[in-house]
Amino acid sequence: MKRPKYGSDIPEARLQLRGIASRLRADHGLDDIAWEIEAITDSLLTRKYSGRQAPATSVPLDADIVQGVQHYLKTTDKSQQEIAAIFNINAGRVSEIANRLRDATGKVK
Repeated sequence: MKRPKYGSDIPEARLQLRGIASRLRADHGLDDIAWEIEAITDSLLTRKYSGRQAPATSVPLDADIVQGVQHYLKTTDKSQQEIAAIFNINAGRVSEIANRLRDATGKVK
């Protein structure tokens, strides 16, 4: 069985468990166990909708911000978190710029 690259794969787990339940029922007549497995997939392997996400508070990246961040990274000893606060962007964006995962216009490479 192939593991997901990141985190868990609940939909795939639910699908495989339902398949096991079907085989238990069809091949071995184990309806009670199959029913229990299906009940678990329906109750424990689902996620409730949490509602809307909070609005973004960071400004969108543009070429000026990327150049400013690169300048601060080269010329100061400020942390990425401090630089992010200066430019009102997420610290992850600063990390992406520092590791050259974003181009000069702020787009993901």
